[in-house]
Amino acid sequence: MVLMDDNFATILNGVEHGRQIFDNLKKLIRFTFADNVAEMYCYWVFIILKVPTPMGTLAMLLLTSGMDMIPAISLAHEKAESDIMKLRPRDPTKEKLVSAQVLSYSYGQVSVIETLAGFLAYFVTFLCNGWFPWDLIFIQSRWDSGSINDLEDSYGQEWAYSSRQNAGLQAQTAFFAALVACQWVNAVACKTRRLSIFQQGLTYVAKEYFLCL
Repeated sequence: MVLMDDNFATILNGVEHGRQIFDNLKKLIRFTFADNVAEMYCYWVFIILKVPTPMGTLAMLLLTSGMDMIPAISLAHEKAESDIMKLRPRDPTKEKLVSAQVLSYSYGQVSVIETLAGFLAYFVTFLCNGWFPWDLIFIQSRWDSGSINDLEDSYGQEWAYSSRQNAGLQAQTAFFAALVACQWVNAVACKTRRLSIFQQGLTYVAKEYFLCL
């Protein structure tokens, strides 16, 4: 270690800065993994159950390039938590950036919640239009067929192709809005790893996210 000045407090500042970088990278990974996996789960459900498209290409691009990117940048520049220098030194053999805890949080918890929230909004929107969730399973090929203009909903009402597409766009919008709301909550949840959000504050992440919106 080479000190650029004659102040040994520089070592303390260097350790704090290193811990802050490690913490912020871990927060960034948790947030990014969770949101990207939720979008992957969305398409798995679409492929397996063959329901009408829950999220279009434009919505996917907006989520990936806008709603994901800006909060991720804000988390990377998050200020250090106030108790960061009270922690014991990190064990490099056990505490890694991508750990089982991070994968469990991303793949098994937050991404599942986001996917369920998106499909809840999606199916409720269809339900308001007369389609029960179980009647949408394995209907995708008929739903997108322009030659079918008498597709019956759960109440026996016939839907033309253009009307079905309008209903599908409403459901996609609801799905998109639910995912954006969940991503905002996830960004707030990832902001701190130990302290309460009231101790850390919301200034930076909230400002960056609202600029994105």
